[in-house]
Amino acid sequence: MKHIMSFGILASTVLAFASPVLAQTVFVSTQLRPIEEATVVREELLKDVGPVDYVVEEPPQFAVRMEAERQAGKRTVSLVGALHGELSPLADKDTLEPLDDLAKKLAASGMPQSLLDLGRLGKSTQQYIPWMQATYVMAAKKEALQYLPAGADVNALNYDQLIEWGKNMQEATGQPQIGFPAGPKGLMARYFQGYFYPSFTGGVVRTFQSADAAAGWEKLKALWAYVTPNSTSYDFMQEPLAAGEVMVAWDHIARLKNAISAAPDDYVVFPAPAGPKGRGYMPVVAGLAIPKGAPDKAGAEKIIEHLSMPDTQLLTASKVGFFPTLNVKLPPDLDAGVALLAGAVAATQASKCRADGNGHQFHPLGEEHLPADDRGRTGTDRHRACHGYDGRQGRPRTRDDPVDLDDPARHFRPRRWSRLVVDPAEYRLSEFAALRSRHHQQAGKLALLPDAGRALHRDCGC
Repeated sequence: MKHIMSFGILASTVLAFASPVLAQTVFVSTQLRPIEEATVVREELLKDVGPVDYVVEEPPQFAVRMEAERQAGKRTVSLVGALHGELSPLADKDTLEPLDDLAKKLAASGMPQSLLDLGRLGKSTQQYIPWMQATYVMAAKKEALQYLPAGADVNALNYDQLIEWGKNMQEATGQPQIGFPAGPKGLMARYFQGYFYPSFTGGVVRTFQSADAAAGWEKLKALWAYVTPNSTSYDFMQEPLAAGEVMVAWDHIARLKNAISAAPDDYVVFPAPAGPKGRGYMPVVAGLAIPKGAPDKAGAEKIIEHLSMPDTQLLTASKVGFFPTLNVKLPPDLDAGVALLAGAVAATQASKCRADGNGHQFHPLGEEHLPADDRGRTGTDRHRACHGYDGRQGRPRTRDDPVDLDDPARHFRPRRWSRLVVDPAEYRLSEFAALRSRHHQQAGKLALLPDAGRALHRDCGC
């Protein structure tokens, strides 16, 4: 019996000493959740950083877990990867470790300061490190091009042309050939937030109930006649494209990548259509953050540095279709499918759309949409001047500041909805907006779901 007890004590002692060696850095992410992508993260992107437990969570569960650990006062998570808008509530509760030293190191390595500024989330310290970025595009089988309306340019489509294209394909094949990710886990909500509503109304919140919105819904109804009914079961459009169920689809670039990379010669990739107010566009940025009280802060910092290396960022682009946040050039031998997607992103960013009634030109790279006295300023300055910051006093607005609901250029608070503009040459982003204002809720107006990006089109007067 004594021998048995001694052995048990010895075993417990060995395990007690061994557990720190076997401990893993817990990395919880709302991004790269699908099995294929998560496998790439575990087996390729993180293979050189030691033991890491990469755990994926749906955004609602992520928020619940982080809040539960905060209230319990005990952290199990050392690193989080999430969208800008998903990290903002954590920063609001002061639950993220400042990452200023890492930010300085990455700035010296070529990460744009304008992008790092996004990671401050309106605070004086670095709240997250920009990890990767993406957006949404359309893809079509090349065989579908024969049905394009006469004179239509696939890189400059409008909704009337898309409707006619869908009609032509359906008449020729006997089946609707356009598909959207409107399934239970599809990203159809992003289409409405970043593409449909801005293209038809020039905004989302203030313009939700408007004659322009009603006209847009009528146009969508006409388009939906040529959209496959199976769209309500599609979560990722790469599968129905590859299977030949549809010829044309809209989706997140990472959810189109597999089909296009498998047969790049079979596809064209292009911007979403423009509406009466311009071409809606929603860039997305994901960040890496360390919760306060993280059990392995050093390990988390090591992972952030590794995922921010140029080679790792390029590998991420090649394997999962999310583009770098560093100023790195895409290599000439990049996966052909990713190169097609990158070309469509560049075409979206460079597209010139019709001006609105105020003479503003919606152009992602130019400044013609800005008032004359706001041109030539940095993205951060534009954000401060137009969205929730007092440009004259140079300070952020607070919840206690007076709010004029009739003054759209002033009534948003910072660090909420994020609207980003991407410079394709350097992958730079600037923040432009704010989300979920209680003032909108008090006014009985729609509040959007959180997201890392919004449409390029101004929802305010700038």
